[in-house]
Amino acid sequence: MIEHQKALKAVNTYLSCLVNSDYQMIVSLYSSDATVEDPVGSDILRGNDAIRAFYEHAVTAVTEAKLTGDIRVSGDEVAFPFEITADLGSGSIKIQIIDIFRFDGEGKVDSMRAFWGQSNIQT
Repeated sequence: MIEHQKALKAVNTYLSCLVNSDYQMIVSLYSSDATVEDPVGSDILRGNDAIRAFYEHAVTAVTEAKLTGDIRVSGDEVAFPFEITADLGSGSIKIQIIDIFRFDGEGKVDSMRAFWGQSNIQT
């Protein structure tokens, strides 16, 4: 079971790193064989190299990331609603997202699933 405070710290670190383009720190939150499915239904990325490549690109446009509600901790998972603002050069967009992190026994994220789609994007 993940403790609420540890889950909250991981979430806050994640959101801060999105804004600061610190993809290396994001990767450090994950176990070596973790999976990322962002958004759910897309190809599942596995392992630190694939996750690093994803975030190296994904964080470049993020200008803001903030929780939009309380985190929910249950067992070894945390779900959290948040919103990112991204500058695409031709204008900004906002995306409403719900992420679910599953933690391993060492407190590392071993699975991340991001729930969002076209209806969650505002221009």
